[in-house]
Amino acid sequence: MSYILGIDTGGTYTDGVLLDFEEKVVVAKAKAFTTPQDLTIGIKECLENLGKIDLDNVRMVSLSIKKVRRRD
Repeated sequence: MSYILGIDTGGTYTDGVLLDFEEKVVVAKAKAFTTPQDLTIGIKECLENLGKIDLDNVRMVSLSIKKVRRRD
């Protein structure tokens, strides 16, 4: 089985979805709080909430980020 992984970092929540590539159906969904100062925290938690994923089976990744903060 191969998957499409989608991550959307919003202002309040980071959403994740795992789709079956061949069947085009949702396999798992997850939600975590977004940490604006470090988006990787919410992304990591969201990935953990999706369950065990064999990254070798992920064929495509979509990452949506609300905004990019500039470090001074």
